[in-house]
Amino acid sequence: MLSDLITYLNSKIPSLTVYPLHIPQKASLPACVYTSIDREHSHNLAGSAGLCREHLQFDFYSTSFSVCVSQAEAVRNELDGFKGTMGSTLFNGILLEREFDLYDQPIDATDVGTFHRSSEYLFVYQESLPTLS
Repeated sequence: MLSDLITYLNSKIPSLTVYPLHIPQKASLPACVYTSIDREHSHNLAGSAGLCREHLQFDFYSTSFSVCVSQAEAVRNELDGFKGTMGSTLFNGILLEREFDLYDQPIDATDVGTFHRSSEYLFVYQESLPTLS
């Protein structure tokens, strides 16, 4: 699911640089980090139902507030309300649930800090059933 999602976002928003879990030390801003907050696998009496509900958090970072917001908005315009296929993953629905803004103070004598918008999405998608031997 994640590789299909990131491939989709990169094709739709070429200016978006996306990293898993953290921004590498030498990377430049603006940048986006995604983190899986939780993942719930549905079951029925027969076992796995093949449906997953996952919350992903996207954190956007930039030295410009307007760039930070525009990148978050570009992702929202592509994902919020999406139903359909990305790569080989079938999404039953993607919903933006919450957002908030932060500012990280500069770590040196400059006035250049980092603006940060955090967006949490709920992804509901089909997953393969486990093969039980």
